[in-house]
Amino acid sequence: MINILWLSMLAVVLVAAITDYRWQIIPNRLVRAGVLIALVEHTAWQGLYGLGVTLAVWALCLIIGFALWRVAPVGAGDIKLLAMMAAFVGAGNMLSILILALVLQLLARIIRARRGFSMAFAPALMVGSLLVFWYLFP
Repeated sequence: MINILWLSMLAVVLVAAITDYRWQIIPNRLVRAGVLIALVEHTAWQGLYGLGVTLAVWALCLIIGFALWRVAPVGAGDIKLLAMMAAFVGAGNMLSILILALVLQLLARIIRARRGFSMAFAPALMVGSLLVFWYLFP
């Protein structure tokens, strides 16, 4: 069950990372589809409890994300993607992914500082997700 949730999330985040890298946008349709998949999967395995917890985690991460969006150098699509990812894997795992992604993004910015262009955040989220997945399921 858990592996299916993670693999579903990784598939959606991979598409988001490629799209964000190429066009600097994360489509709302993609994020909405990801949230719907997470809700269906959690409801199928955990019933109404899973549905309620998934909605609560998603909404909480969305609210916190948009509060941080005002001060952080990320786009609204990144915030929606973070909330969608939290709906799949929960707030605890999402925090681990976010910390790894922020470190990776910081390293990438330091390495590419001379070029002076904006960098997509979804690829860093993808790598962070893969690292956490690899750690949890060796």
